[in-house]
Amino acid sequence: MIVDFNHPLAGKNLVFEIEVVSKAKNDKEKILGIIEIFSNSKDLDVEIENESIKIKDKKKILDFTRKNSISETILKFFKNIKKVQFIDEYERES
Repeated sequence: MIVDFNHPLAGKNLVFEIEVVSKAKNDKEKILGIIEIFSNSKDLDVEIENESIKIKDKKKILDFTRKNSISETILKFFKNIKKVQFIDEYERES
């Protein structure tokens, strides 16, 4: 979110009407939602195995700061998860 303090609505109380269009039904969808919040993309592979999560970033979308924010959020809200791994894959272009 970007806040413009010079905007005519700055300092005013605003009321928003929102509509819920979908709900995350399982942990994988919830994790993809967290990733989308921090990266604006769902184009990552997520694997959940026991107490760990592997996130594969093939398109190099995530930098260190975003990875840190995503992992902290996942560990905060998913008490059963003990480890978050980020896997960066690099392939030779032909």
